[in-house]
Amino acid sequence: MTRNPTPQQLQHALREHRFREHDGWTMTTPTASAIVATKGDECFNIEMLHDDSPASRDDQLCTALGRLLLTMGDHSPTMTWAIAAPHTDAWLATLERVPLRVLATVRLTLMLGGENSVTDCPNTYEYDERALLDDEDLSDLVLGEGADDDLDAFLNGL
Repeated sequence: MTRNPTPQQLQHALREHRFREHDGWTMTTPTASAIVATKGDECFNIEMLHDDSPASRDDQLCTALGRLLLTMGDHSPTMTWAIAAPHTDAWLATLERVPLRVLATVRLTLMLGGENSVTDCPNTYEYDERALLDDEDLSDLVLGEGADDDLDAFLNGL
């Protein structure tokens, strides 16, 4: 883990390592804690969490989830909501409190940012592992349309 980045460093990491201008992304900051990154039809509405806030990590997470829920409406199918936090063990533990069902149902991305990197949390491997550990059947939420037919055809071919 890197040292705990400031809110400005977290925003800089998002700009430089995830939503790069030379890759076609534009970023705006509608509020002190929010960033909107757009590229063509893709749009990320991001709430940033940080240790400079007087609120606890749990309170910040709940507030960020609430703000994101209030922005949801009949948006484009490419709209994604995200929460970004410093890449520390404490913030990782806080973000892991978001239930898998929420991650599978809502287009919600969790990101951990350091001074020189931004990583998704959980990554695909961790997501699968958490699904197994939580004994949660998410197949009805994460399989694409027609997946049942494809699986049946595959099994019938064996």
